[in-house]
Amino acid sequence: MSKIRKRRNWLFSLLFLAISIVLALLITNVIMNSASKGKIKAAMKHNDAVNSRNKAFALKNRYGFTDINHTYVKPDSVFRIAVLGDSFVWGDGLPYEQVWSHKLAEMLGKQYKNIEVMHWGINGWSTKDEFSFYLKEGRKYQPDLLIIGYVNNDADLGNIPQRQYIWRVRLHFLERIFPNIMNGVWNIVYDDSYAEWNQKLHRPENLKAYGKFLDTVNATLNADKLSHFMVMTSTCGDEYGYKEYVQALPYIKQAGFEVLEVIDAYRAKFKGIDCSQLQASAINGHPGPRVTEFIAEEVLKYINDTRKIPDTFRR
Repeated sequence: MSKIRKRRNWLFSLLFLAISIVLALLITNVIMNSASKGKIKAAMKHNDAVNSRNKAFALKNRYGFTDINHTYVKPDSVFRIAVLGDSFVWGDGLPYEQVWSHKLAEMLGKQYKNIEVMHWGINGWSTKDEFSFYLKEGRKYQPDLLIIGYVNNDADLGNIPQRQYIWRVRLHFLERIFPNIMNGVWNIVYDDSYAEWNQKLHRPENLKAYGKFLDTVNATLNADKLSHFMVMTSTCGDEYGYKEYVQALPYIKQAGFEVLEVIDAYRAKFKGIDCSQLQASAINGHPGPRVTEFIAEEVLKYINDTRKIPDTFRR
């Protein structure tokens, strides 16, 4: 057999194998899509649409926040509140109006007058990133009250790298062709890497360093005479997430932070409800509207109980 014929046969065999794999994946995806009744594909489409809308709004903000632009100078007779956080405040997978800080603003407006709420959140921010923004820009806005939303990856000080899967970016087009299969693959690969990274963040040595960092944060805010507190937020009160909050809480309190703990109340309110029913969508684990409503209500109650806002602003 000539070399040309051998090469041709090898190429045909390779082509046949590639076509067989693609057909097998298509058939598997169709079966999975049928089993899930198209929910994954619909959820992906919805998630993209929501985040595209949020991004379009955020592009109008000088910092990329899902918020209007505010002036440095605080208007007369206005009580200004800043909510500082990450994707829980930005609105990943959820229309920004349904994020807990926006719901809080709406609730405050019904009980108080001349209240201005600023929503300072960027996807992926840690407490370190948030404090950096406060030092460079945030303090210029002269807030009267600062609320810091804590999530379980906030102890990231930048010294523990998270495995990044560049192939997820490069193979993003496959999510359009095989949404169900790729969603399952990424859930396994990403969730395992994220969980491993989060466990490292909550090792005693890192939490001790995080606590020392919070000492500086708290001292700075006190020096600025800025009333502040931290609220422990979560999507799901499962044992995994609950354990991490319990691990971090002593270090936060030791740093002198006033803390609103809502995890126990969350677990009581949503007892017996699967986490998948409480998240933004079937493919996005950020808080859904039931959870954001709950967080906003708890924060509002705490603000009222601790009289964070002077009575002169009451309606």
